Amino acid sequence: MRTHSSFKLASTLDSFSFLRKKRRPINRQPQDASFLARQPVEILILILQKVDYRSLLRLSVTCRLIHSLTKTVPEIQYTIVLAAEGALDGSFDVPPTVNERLERILHRRNRWRTLDWRRHHSLRIPATNSILFPDPNSFFTFTQGAFITTIHNNHHYISSFIVTWLPKRGEAVRSLVIDNFDLPEDIVLDNYIPPPPHDLNTDPVQQVSVYPHLDLVILLKVSRRGTHQVLFDLHLRSLKSAARHVHPRCTFGIVHNPYLYISRCSWPLIRVLGDFVALHVCHDGDGNISVWNWVTGDKIAEFTDKFLDKRLYDLAFISPKTLIATVSVGTFDRETRTARSAMIWVYDLRATQANAQPAVFCLPAFGSSDILVASFRCSSDIPAATTCSHEDDLPAPYPVVLGLSTMSPRKAANAEKLQTFMVVRSDAFTTCLRASSIRDSSRSAVMLPWEEWGPRYARLFEPNLFRWTLWGNAGNGCIVSPECVPFCNDPLRILDFLAGRYKPHELVTKPSTFRSSIFKHSVTSSLPYHVITIPGIQQSGNFVLNEDHLVRYAEIPSPDAMMDVDVLDV
Repeated sequence: MRTHSSFKLASTLDSFSFLRKKRRPINRQPQDASFLARQPVEILILILQKVDYRSLLRLSVTCRLIHSLTKTVPEIQYTIVLAAEGALDGSFDVPPTVNERLERILHRRNRWRTLDWRRHHSLRIPATNSILFPDPNSFFTFTQGAFITTIHNNHHYISSFIVTWLPKRGEAVRSLVIDNFDLPEDIVLDNYIPPPPHDLNTDPVQQVSVYPHLDLVILLKVSRRGTHQVLFDLHLRSLKSAARHVHPRCTFGIVHNPYLYISRCSWPLIRVLGDFVALHVCHDGDGNISVWNWVTGDKIAEFTDKFLDKRLYDLAFISPKTLIATVSVGTFDRETRTARSAMIWVYDLRATQANAQPAVFCLPAFGSSDILVASFRCSSDIPAATTCSHEDDLPAPYPVVLGLSTMSPRKAANAEKLQTFMVVRSDAFTTCLRASSIRDSSRSAVMLPWEEWGPRYARLFEPNLFRWTLWGNAGNGCIVSPECVPFCNDPLRILDFLAGRYKPHELVTKPSTFRSSIFKHSVTSSLPYHVITIPGIQQSGNFVLNEDHLVRYAEIPSPDAMMDVDVLDV
């Protein structure tokens, strides 16, 4: 028997039958899953406003359950991710057919499962001449299929940089040398009011960030006021113009950071995702993170904090709405320089209150108070050119890779640092924050111990002594296994953390537990992954990954300041 509410819902829908008649095509065509999303939201609102509250509550609960199933059930996630990969592989004037999508999916799966290192080719690229970066990670950077090499002058500022794109087998190496940082003639500086008391044209370049997929070059120029103060400006240029012209999408040619910093401030950090750019600078214990829309020039968010007993090491975008930072807490004076805890700070870029506090995700507690954090890096595998506005818009949660380098100051000065690698699902932060806010809405700042989030959403690998300088590089959801031993003859292991690509029986789901002197207690984690093996490759040097390449390069440059690079086209 039909209830009164069902009659009411039916009559409500019938009242909008004229819309269906006006919108019904003459020739019915099969409609894909995005049909509903293309309809005007206002029509749905009008319909739902006519529904009684009981039916609306049932509808809301049903939608939440369906959303939960699509995010958590492996079989459903497998289907969604495979379909999304086939649909998102490039942009199309005409949507691909089911057969075309399936063909691309099968091609990708086949090429990643049959990698043969014997098909690699070699090339040489220039390495940076700077003596400021003892870390081999800094001989050059690798982003979006290109190597960026910076050349410094005697004052340790950048005089030029070289962008080298990875060639396909048989193709010539394509490079672009950029050495003209003068201000473009057509630059718009209406946002720079009052006019700067320094020369924007001749200000030296301290950092360069290049994003080929966005056609974006960011020049971090510095200007000094007196002896102890410095300003930072982000100059936005087009890569296609060799940085001679302002990026064509920019409203203003410079993102101006109006704060004065002490000249001995820490190394600034620049991160980009889509239309957003973040800059972090810390000076005399005062830390500032500013986020802008570099297309419009609008400041999106700003966060400040005292870093007298804290240190921020790295930043990464999780989505255009979420930014994370790796932080250690402890005392940092010369005599008792120790870091007693490590954590991840999660910033909500939508926060409306002034100077909103970040949520804190704690790592496992250290085993002793003299543990020193030497570095703590993080990188997100979300494509830098993405247009997604939220984690839920992505076909699958991307992995976030973190690397914690620790040592004890009581050890010998030449003692090896212990490297602890960790992979976290990008949706872990927002999911855990939602659950925490429901449990305790009275707390102004959320702090989650490792036990509440880590075992389920992370995979933490046992600390080791081997120096994999590019542990943090993830490409298309994959990383080189931190457990691989250099110079051994075993097959190289690639770990794919986009679990939705695989059927449940193809995944490593068993929790891993280890005991280490670094941590106070044994550590358990269980984030699933799939193992891809590559035989015939010597596990020496450093590895980087992206969607189309597996790259190995030497740990140190050759005497002629060139780096030997081996490339396997995937």
